[in-house]
Amino acid sequence: MNKAINTVRSALKQRSSELLARANVVATGLGYKVVDGKSTDTPCIVCSVVEKIAAAK
Repeated sequence: MNKAINTVRSALKQRSSELLARANVVATGLGYKVVDGKSTDTPCIVCSVVEKIAAAK
């Protein structure tokens, strides 16, 4: 698991500025993937937004 966290941490460090430049994104961080409202043990990049917007289809 530690390797996976380090991989996500590295990706966040490389892409944080790019993510924060997007409209609506106000913060980024390291977290865990949520599926059906339940946290998993899979690390991921988490973006905090001003307002959640439905994904385009």
